Amino acid sequence: MKYFFLCPTALLLGLICLATYAQTDVNRLDSLRKASEADSIRKIGQEPFFKNSSIDMKRGKSGSRVGSDHVAKIGFGALIGMPVAEFQQVAGDVIPWGYGINAVFRLTGRSSPFFAGFDFGYMGMGRTVDAFTGFAGSTNRVIRRNRIITGHVLVRFQPIIGGPIRPYLDGMLGLKYFRTATEIENNFRNTWSNSNTNRNAVTVPNHEDLALSYGGGIGINIVLGNNVWLDLRSVYLPGTVASYVKRGDVYPDPNDPNRTIVVKSRSATHMLNHQVGITFSF
Repeated sequence: MKYFFLCPTALLLGLICLATYAQTDVNRLDSLRKASEADSIRKIGQEPFFKNSSIDMKRGKSGSRVGSDHVAKIGFGALIGMPVAEFQQVAGDVIPWGYGINAVFRLTGRSSPFFAGFDFGYMGMGRTVDAFTGFAGSTNRVIRRNRIITGHVLVRFQPIIGGPIRPYLDGMLGLKYFRTATEIENNFRNTWSNSNTNRNAVTVPNHEDLALSYGGGIGINIVLGNNVWLDLRSVYLPGTVASYVKRGDVYPDPNDPNRTIVVKSRSATHMLNHQVGITFSF
């Protein structure tokens, strides 16, 4: 029966010893912490560790977020448009390409992740060139160009994070402008000859139309240097119905040389645009 009471007693003694040992460790850790704080206090007022280095302590602290406090970004680059859905079915396999320009400005101070600005795009949608020999050996050309010009108001959300890669989201609202025109170049001599080129160009519009455009996309800025970024972006821009002219659908009337036939196509104008370019931050 006595062993029945010895077991709880031994257990209690073990717990008391364990608590005493734990308290000793706590006191030891507390002493080490106080000693560390005292050592840190003694170092206050001493010269910075990076004083003689090319890295400044204050700048180094925010170095991983270079460009995060810039108030404006201006970019430009190559632009490729891909008609999708009904637009692709009607327009065919044409791939518009050209260039894009955008500029955004930070809203409500340097710490805001929101920007607002504009986006502009210019893309060719195919062209045809006809040449014929005129008087005195001159070469005359008739060039028919199909273009898509886009303009949007842009709102951007770009989180303030560190690292060399900065993702962002864009929301866009604007217009797509479809234009087809014929350019007639008279007295255009052979470019391989040494004769003077007397070039008189006349542009005749064949067709114009507008479509409402809206949508958004994603992109990333990759740091290349001081205030210079590689910009990669893809945006999906649905568009309302508009009429446009496909390549080869403008030609002279075989029954009347002074008359031009313009064949118009019509559909919704959804596009998926990809842009690769350079962005400068200020």
